[in-house]
Amino acid sequence: MKRINKYVLLAVLSITANVLCAQLNVQATRWAVPGKQINFNNYPATASTLNTGTVADGINSYTFKDGEMLFQIVDNQIKSISGANLASLGNASQWRAPEIATVEVKNDCNTFLTFYLERDYYPLFTNESLCYSKYARNPTTGAISMSVNGQVLKTELQDAYGGIALSKERADGSRFLYYASTNLGTRGYIRKYTISASGVIDNGVEIYTGLNNQPFRMTELELSHDGSRLAFSRASIGPNINQNQDVVIFELNPSTGNLSNPNPITINLRPNDATLNYPGIEFSADGQFAYVIGQNYGVYKINLTNYSAFQLQNWLDIYTNSQLELGRDGLFYLAKSDGLYRMDASGNVSTFALGTMAYNDLLALRGHTVYVLPDQIDGQDYKTYTPTLDCCYEHNISPIKNPTMSGVSHNSTTGDITITGSNVSWTQTSNPFTSGGQPITDVYLKGELKINQGAR
Repeated sequence: MKRINKYVLLAVLSITANVLCAQLNVQATRWAVPGKQINFNNYPATASTLNTGTVADGINSYTFKDGEMLFQIVDNQIKSISGANLASLGNASQWRAPEIATVEVKNDCNTFLTFYLERDYYPLFTNESLCYSKYARNPTTGAISMSVNGQVLKTELQDAYGGIALSKERADGSRFLYYASTNLGTRGYIRKYTISASGVIDNGVEIYTGLNNQPFRMTELELSHDGSRLAFSRASIGPNINQNQDVVIFELNPSTGNLSNPNPITINLRPNDATLNYPGIEFSADGQFAYVIGQNYGVYKINLTNYSAFQLQNWLDIYTNSQLELGRDGLFYLAKSDGLYRMDASGNVSTFALGTMAYNDLLALRGHTVYVLPDQIDGQDYKTYTPTLDCCYEHNISPIKNPTMSGVSHNSTTGDITITGSNVSWTQTSNPFTSGGQPITDVYLKGELKINQGAR
């Protein structure tokens, strides 16, 4: 009998993770965008076809480290990479906000939390609920099992267009969830939730309460990589628009997640711009700048040392109806109707991948076209992040792709592979872990490799 020792494998994976932690790169290793998968494990990044189906609200995905994408989330559906629906996410709302944020539970290898904003629109106002779902993914079959679905953390009943942002993992395995929105259509606020290493979410606390007639309405909420600033750029939807608050920045204590400065910094980018939307905002990786997209005007760069802002002059307004995301390759990504584009720190834009992109339907209904991009935990190095060594092992188990191979049996419970036949041909292109002649040289077993007496 031949056995691959589980704990030896764990040690090897632990060493690998420690080596990878030396990298300076951060952000997700793969993205799902409408019709495409973006692979940042390659440099430069590459795009390939992904069966996402139609996107009406928002899109995201989850990839363990630098491996394959585990699943995608399109609107209210968790989908396999092939596009099959695995589970419905949340409640029967009419619409959703473009931001969808997913994190793996620290102390449970295959359990995930996804946060999102459900919305219902009526002729005079919009309801909004901050919700989450908690679910497990079977590492062998990919099946999704919901334990909590559509749990409401907070609801606003009038003209609420808020945003969410997750922090990096803290030393104790916990992290913060921030929610910015508007109460009763007039008063903006910031609420902070703490998520424990076991995935337990507290009741939250309001860390900032704004003044009446100063709503917080946005298409995305952003947290700087070091957790020291939280910011949004204004969406001109609903009443009481304050044209002097194009960008609102909160200074935070990263250790506590609370405000280090009780007064937000407000920035006016253009005069007389009450009807102008600012759909995209993103921090630079070093935390020195924030970039903001102004609808039909261009991109603005804010110096976070003194909060001065200027417009990058080499921009075309055709790129200005998009959210903004920083890729693992250090470039900023934005979308328009015909494809995905990228921008360097000086504002130079180039084509990345052509193809039909999607905008958020409800925002478009309210006169604000916003092309959606996947939300990330900014500053998190997805490539080296391993919740626990056991998780690293679980996620790297090689899936059985040829379970009916002649002379070989597989126990799906124990993971044991047993060779029973007397004339088994096991090659790189013909074995239980490959199909269609695709070669495979390394496998990771859940159980044991057994060779019965007389088998060969």
